[in-house]
Amino acid sequence: MRLSQDAKLLLSTLIVIVAAVAASWVALGKARHFILKKEGRYTAVHWAQYLENNLRGLDGLLSAGLITNEDRMTFDFATATGNVLNYQILDERGAVAFSSWSGDFRLSIPTDHVQAAIRNDKSYTELIEYEGGESRPRLVAEAYVPIESTAGYKGAVNVKIDLTERAVELERRSMFAFLGLLGFVTLISTFCGALVWRNIRNRQWAEDLQNSRSVVLEQLATGMPLKQVLLTLVQSVERLKPDTVCSILLLDESGTRFKDGVSPSLPEFFRNSINGVQIGHGVGSCGTAAYTRELVIVSDVLTHPYWAGIRDLVARTGLRACWSLPVISSDDEVLGTIALYYREPREPTDAELEFFRTISHLVGIAVEQRRFQARIAHLAHYDTLTGLPNRRKLQARLQQYVSEARIANGTMALAILDIDKFKTINDTYGHPVGDSVIREAARRIAACVREDDIVGRLGGDELAIVFRKVSDVREIAEVSDRIAEAVRLPMYIDGKSIATSSSIGVSCFPQHASDSDELFIKADHALYQAKQSGRATCEIYDEELHELIREKQILERDAALGIQKDEFSLVYQPQIDLKSGALIGLEALARWEHPVLGQVPPNKFIPIAETSPIIIELGERLLRQACTQAARWRQGGLTNVKIAVNVAARQFKDPLFVEKIKNILEQTDLKPCALELEITETMLIDDFDVVEKTLGELNALGTSVSIDDFGTGYSSLLYLSKLPFQNLKIDRSFVHNLPSDSNSVAIVTSIIAMARQLNLSVIAEGIETCEQAEFLRMNECVGGQGYLFAQPMDALQLETWLRDDFVNTFHGRLGAMNGQMEAARVASLKHSELRSA
Repeated sequence: MRLSQDAKLLLSTLIVIVAAVAASWVALGKARHFILKKEGRYTAVHWAQYLENNLRGLDGLLSAGLITNEDRMTFDFATATGNVLNYQILDERGAVAFSSWSGDFRLSIPTDHVQAAIRNDKSYTELIEYEGGESRPRLVAEAYVPIESTAGYKGAVNVKIDLTERAVELERRSMFAFLGLLGFVTLISTFCGALVWRNIRNRQWAEDLQNSRSVVLEQLATGMPLKQVLLTLVQSVERLKPDTVCSILLLDESGTRFKDGVSPSLPEFFRNSINGVQIGHGVGSCGTAAYTRELVIVSDVLTHPYWAGIRDLVARTGLRACWSLPVISSDDEVLGTIALYYREPREPTDAELEFFRTISHLVGIAVEQRRFQARIAHLAHYDTLTGLPNRRKLQARLQQYVSEARIANGTMALAILDIDKFKTINDTYGHPVGDSVIREAARRIAACVREDDIVGRLGGDELAIVFRKVSDVREIAEVSDRIAEAVRLPMYIDGKSIATSSSIGVSCFPQHASDSDELFIKADHALYQAKQSGRATCEIYDEELHELIREKQILERDAALGIQKDEFSLVYQPQIDLKSGALIGLEALARWEHPVLGQVPPNKFIPIAETSPIIIELGERLLRQACTQAARWRQGGLTNVKIAVNVAARQFKDPLFVEKIKNILEQTDLKPCALELEITETMLIDDFDVVEKTLGELNALGTSVSIDDFGTGYSSLLYLSKLPFQNLKIDRSFVHNLPSDSNSVAIVTSIIAMARQLNLSVIAEGIETCEQAEFLRMNECVGGQGYLFAQPMDALQLETWLRDDFVNTFHGRLGAMNGQMEAARVASLKHSELRSA
């Protein structure tokens, strides 16, 4: 079984403690033994000296073994005055010359050792324990001490000394010393154990906190509701610190009141009292923290002035301490507060404050991430100018209402509306006024419809109304009349009185269409008929509009023939680096020269082609034409410029699409890195696995991919983070109102920031003014294209533009943004004139 790191640490500490105690005990025993031997030797030496000084017959004793009675009395006196039990006199050979007791006496050490001790004048001492009838064994020290008579005779004294009482005393002292040492070791081990336990506890806290962080981030990634994420965080805090009651409060849209509290352990009556409270200095711990943007520590809520207004209420909760910390976003905005409550007065430690700040940071991440996602989701489904549902949202709701009507055998309708002569308003008063007209018209139209009806913006000045239930056509007529009258009233904008009108086209389910797509088509036909009828009117779809459908069918047929007759060609619009002014790309745009109709507008034939199988052949021909021209330009020295080609959904779904790209690149001798394919967002949601596979193959080939018209389709962060794109193109509808429109500014800056985080390059379409270009450049948009730089041109026109007009057209306008490059150009011209003169 493998032990954990903590278990190993505890086991090692225990082993060290036991070893230290055992070693101490052994050391004390050896010290006691050493002391006893030393004291026995010391007593024997002194006794031997006494004998040397007092035995007159010592010479005879050592030489002939003679001793007198007087000498014996001296011996007896010596043994009676000390702890000497008995003694022996040894001659120089180690033989016993005299013994104080009768009977055989065996030396404890060999005779040759005694002889060596006598010769070398050394003493030997041994401790001998005798078992007896006493309660305690008798401890005796047997010492051999060399002696020498006055006549020069040598010998030794073997003395037995009783050390039992001394041993008991030393043992008692040793025990006291051991107990003291044991207490000291216990104290040290307790301290070390506390450090070990604290280390284990801190590591467990860190691990649990990291696990909680991972759970929160996983819940955020999987789209878990914010309240559930915050609840998980609160429960983690209360699990890590069981004596803590945690509470999270968020601020409302105004940033002045609390809402959406997550505090499951607080009593319901207390939670209800906090909800909706306005923040301010002295408004409890949380209200003060949110207002002052600082940590607020209240060690006792029953005595602190911040809690004076609700002291009785908080007393009912049993809580005494409250620490509150503001949750602040990366944009330095206060999002709410997190509070820790305790049931006894106390202040936080440094470790608790660090833990508190970590949890607050996690709360900030969760709230900010959800707000960002909500903002992106809102931008994806709602129009930024009017706040109405956008085309995608409207289509989803229309499909829902069609399904409901089909199940109930009921009727519903769709109306498409646009503002008459809106282009004239834009041209006369400017785009900001035009935007205000759209906002005001949308407000008036929304006020005219019924409660169940939905108003949305399709784009530009075109809006739509979904009638959820229609019992009679007269209901639609009544609503249409109210709308017409409301829009007809003058609009006072920026001190100007602007008059306009509206045209409306209506189609009904199931009378005119069998599904939502057909409803859109036929409502659009009806709108066209309303405009043809002189505008400011409402037309309901009629079969007579079939001619318009037939016209489109004819165009589709003519387009198929035009492909075979090479009636389609390409023009190229430059893409400019907004910082350096370098040409970084060319977008290839399709044009159709009809033999009878002349130039057919792209917005007329491209939607028809994209819904038809002919788009595959047309797309392949145009792609080959673009690659051929790009290869020719690269051979002529235009090596750092990519050619961007739009790809329709049908093309992209073609199983042979990547193989066709590869063949065209090989046949035209164009490097894959010189080609960029532009696809729309709506392609991403059809079949994610197929899209991911195709994009992966294109990336492996070396061809880059760009998302065209970004922001108008299904902007999913999941797709952007997982699919291999290289570029985003901001749709011209967002660029159009820059930099005056705050909504457009918010969208564009969000897109650029998001792209930067995803390492994507950004190009803005439809740049028409220097102010737009400067705004995009200052916000780190990489590139741009639009009429500010150049309009689409055929190959020859583009080559002329590059040769003659590029510097004057672009660099001059770029310089006009800050005045520097324009001044330099003027100075250069004046210098040339002076030189000519």
